[in-house]
Amino acid sequence: FASPGQFGAALVVEYRYVREQGDTLLIGPMFSRQVARWSVAASPFFKQTESAAGSWLYWGSVRRRVTERHAIGMELYGSLTTLRGGKWLVGYYGRVSDALSINLSAGAGLGDGPDRVVRTTIVWQFRPKRR
Repeated sequence: FASPGQFGAALVVEYRYVREQGDTLLIGPMFSRQVARWSVAASPFFKQTESAAGSWLYWGSVRRRVTERHAIGMELYGSLTTLRGGKWLVGYYGRVSDALSINLSAGAGLGDGPDRVVRTTIVWQFRPKRR
């Protein structure tokens, strides 16, 4: 990800196994920028499930660092086809180490009917050893 004041880019590959819903694969680029205590990130990504045709979606995030290892922020997910929001979340982001971070979020869908979302994410970033 980006150093303060710079842009960053990464490739995101996520595989989800959910017994009741079938397997899901997400893949796409991620772009980020950090300025002082604020960071923004965005990702257009392709989602393929076992039971449905693939689709292009987007994800965007704005976070504010509270301390060196803790941040709060908001996320928005939606469809690139319709350019409409699908769901929003408010979250806590914590960095356990340089490679390990956690996210605890809650939000709702943007549409008809109740669609509450609670999500916990653990991220391990693979990094080459520096010599």
